[in-house]
Amino acid sequence: MRFRNYSRFPERMVALSILPPPLALDPPAPFGFGAFIVTRRWRYEAEFASYAHGFGAGYDPERMRRQIEALFTPETTALIHIAAPSFARRHKLAPLPYSSSYAKYVPRSGLKRNIHAVIPHDQLVHAARIGGISIHGPNPTAIQRVARLHTEAQAAWLYWVIAACPLRIRRSVLAGYMAWTKLQKAKACGSSV
Repeated sequence: MRFRNYSRFPERMVALSILPPPLALDPPAPFGFGAFIVTRRWRYEAEFASYAHGFGAGYDPERMRRQIEALFTPETTALIHIAAPSFARRHKLAPLPYSSSYAKYVPRSGLKRNIHAVIPHDQLVHAARIGGISIHGPNPTAIQRVARLHTEAQAAWLYWVIAACPLRIRRSVLAGYMAWTKLQKAKACGSSV
């Protein structure tokens, strides 16, 4: 997937990984979303936050839409991760799993556009490794997928940074991201003691 190089890093970006609710005639199943929020603070520095929420089978999907809307401000750009099978880029006729089920959960923010990132699983895993996180298994169950949605959102953002940002921005933002992940790990270790 190719992205245009942006001369400026977005003011605020919400990377979303969504497991949409089942359709009306499908059997009940869990659903949810993971969000990785990146807010630019200075020229090449950013603040990071991760958020995820899963819903059990039978929950009202409107709750998920409201929670996603609450993450957006007028200056927010959305990066919507859409899972694709590994090595899908090699197949010219590979189906794109994007449907309107994603669009109804992601609000439009002012004049900002939404970026739809159809990322093959192998490339998502590679981007995750660059960021020091791991994603296992290309075909997770719905419960496994809900558990890793926040990780998928981070990996999708990492993929976008590597593919779309100029080198000087990429270096600075990735350094800030790596420092943030180390702080998150230290907080998790401190709270488990």
